[in-house]
Amino acid sequence: MLRLGITGNIACGKSLVGSILEELGYPVIDSDKVVHELLAKENDVTKKLILLCQPHEITSSEETQSFINRKKLGAVLFSSSKLKTKIEKLIHPEVFNVTEKFFKVKQEAAHKLAANLIPQLFESNSQNRFNQIWLIYCKKSVQKKRLKERNPELNEQEIEKRLEAQMSQELKKDLADCIIDNSGAIEKTRAQVKMALAKIIS
Repeated sequence: MLRLGITGNIACGKSLVGSILEELGYPVIDSDKVVHELLAKENDVTKKLILLCQPHEITSSEETQSFINRKKLGAVLFSSSKLKTKIEKLIHPEVFNVTEKFFKVKQEAAHKLAANLIPQLFESNSQNRFNQIWLIYCKKSVQKKRLKERNPELNEQEIEKRLEAQMSQELKKDLADCIIDNSGAIEKTRAQVKMALAKIIS
């Protein structure tokens, strides 16, 4: 079974490509969703996160569905690169365990390919976990527009801060096996996905 790693910077369209793959019959696991599930309840990781992020308050109010407030955590993440690194070192191993179990199950089920949407693929040095790595790319102007539509509460400075906190798309282009340009219409992206799949699946 081919393990496909799909990465890309914020608001570039990893989820869209994941949904296209699922429509085509390939199983996909989203590392962001794994993190959301991890933060949804009180456990060893969330307890350590609370201690790590003090004096910041990152827990949610009783009305919400998540134990950790992801927007509060996101604000902490992008406020300090040192703290961001510590938080990622705490969360990444847990996400790795879940995704490894996913791949094992799909391999036993004789799937030809299974994919993992993983924003921090290169940053976490996860390249050796995959047979093929796709970078989902889009123009910066499109990326900023999509990020603002998704998070209207962010101002221009906060958007720039989030974009600058990630490894540049140009560096990632050199490390990826395939680049999917998601700057335009969905159908153009879908065509690129089908073409890329045809090259790796016999």
